[in-house]
Amino acid sequence: VYANEDIVQMLARLEHVLHALAANPEMKLSELETTTEEEKEQILGAFQIKPTQYPHEESIKSLFEAQVKKTPDRIAISCGTEQLTYAELNAKANIVANRLLAAKVRSEAGKGETMVALLLERNMDMVIGILGVVKAGYVYVPIDPEAPQDRIQYMLADSGASLLLVNQGKEHRVSLPQGNVYAIEQLYSDEPDAAWGAELKADPDVAVAPQDALYIIYTSGTTGEPKGTVIEHECVVRLMHNDDMPFHFHEEDVWSLFAAYNFDVSVWEMYGALLYGGHLVVIPNDVKKDSYALLDLLREKRVTVLNQVPSSFYNLMQVELAEAGERLYVKHLIFAGEALQVGKLKAWQAKYPEMNIVNMYGITETTVHVTYKAITAEDIALDVNDVGKALPTLKIYILDGDKLCGIGVPGELCVAGVGVARGYLNKPELTNKKFVANPFVPGERMYRSGDLAQWLPDGNIAYLGRMDDQVKIRGFRIELGEVENALRQLEGIQDAAV
Repeated sequence: VYANEDIVQMLARLEHVLHALAANPEMKLSELETTTEEEKEQILGAFQIKPTQYPHEESIKSLFEAQVKKTPDRIAISCGTEQLTYAELNAKANIVANRLLAAKVRSEAGKGETMVALLLERNMDMVIGILGVVKAGYVYVPIDPEAPQDRIQYMLADSGASLLLVNQGKEHRVSLPQGNVYAIEQLYSDEPDAAWGAELKADPDVAVAPQDALYIIYTSGTTGEPKGTVIEHECVVRLMHNDDMPFHFHEEDVWSLFAAYNFDVSVWEMYGALLYGGHLVVIPNDVKKDSYALLDLLREKRVTVLNQVPSSFYNLMQVELAEAGERLYVKHLIFAGEALQVGKLKAWQAKYPEMNIVNMYGITETTVHVTYKAITAEDIALDVNDVGKALPTLKIYILDGDKLCGIGVPGELCVAGVGVARGYLNKPELTNKKFVANPFVPGERMYRSGDLAQWLPDGNIAYLGRMDDQVKIRGFRIELGEVENALRQLEGIQDAAV
């Protein structure tokens, strides 16, 4: 659906293309400019989000510790019948941090930063472990405990992890030749050493710079080996705190931790709650898989911020609409991880017209979320499936090679700004290929996503799919080349195509 002025703009660009071809009938398609000068000004100007301020000098460690001092007695986290206040959560995380620091193990990987792998079940210990690593000034590497053994061992070796946190009784499941394995429960459940006393519960005196690595999340790779994306503290700080934040989160919010901790949406959920003084509700695995149990939990905990992968939400939506139970308390329903079919939300929006329904497009390499789109009743009625505009501190370009694509012209979606990752761990060639210089802002880096997109006349972005064979399954990126590679390893298989 286009307004008349949008059609006029499209016809103007068509006229521009025809003039170029008339002047040079032998022109190659690759030589044809896909934008007029007016469009270039519009794309590089009006379509870009204005610069904004964020706490440049802060880290996730400093922001969390400041929140603990501000709201020590508020409930910070719960799982089932267990819950901890901010002061209690901070104390347990400090014990983990101080015990890890006492191990005096340093890593040679990355910039000399210490990598700590996490192989933890889904409960409060998972969050305590993450915060313990962060407060020690180390880098956490979340690994799915259900992943195949060889994949786990690969990530442990590739990350250079010198410490590993597991659940009690799982210490011997994996080997860590170059480091120590600790059961998370034993680190903080034992009585503090007499020699340490209350010092174990104190905030570690560790300086963390904004450019220090915060976490490494592994995503699927075409070679059959996953690749680790290195994200720095500053990338997450500016995502959660900036002067033009499109959300109004506060300490009264109750967040569900629905995503797997090795899926980057968990970063948004966890720090979204804990850096604003909110209550983080860890959704157990069995509840995640049961829409009826999940609805009961959302009502019981009065969850106000719910993040969902669309394919997970559709079933939850049907169950909720079909029963006559208590209304949900959700204020912000945020979609991410895969393409959203907006037209399916008609009945939901009719029942919850006051709910802020948001579609967000994101990439692990540019720190969770890239765009924001508040979905209106009109969008749902017309089934408008764009992903909105860039979040503050980011810039978006749609390119054909190194040339800007005009409005409506498909091209590769590229992202620049503070959210761009450091790169891929131990993969300099791939890093140099995907993380490149921004041709429009000297000295700035840009990530080439491999996603196909186009500008809409109003400055919003339509996501069109992939330029390669990557697919998304329930939000997880799967490289079909990795599946093909695995099949070729099987006896009797000469070649394979997925």
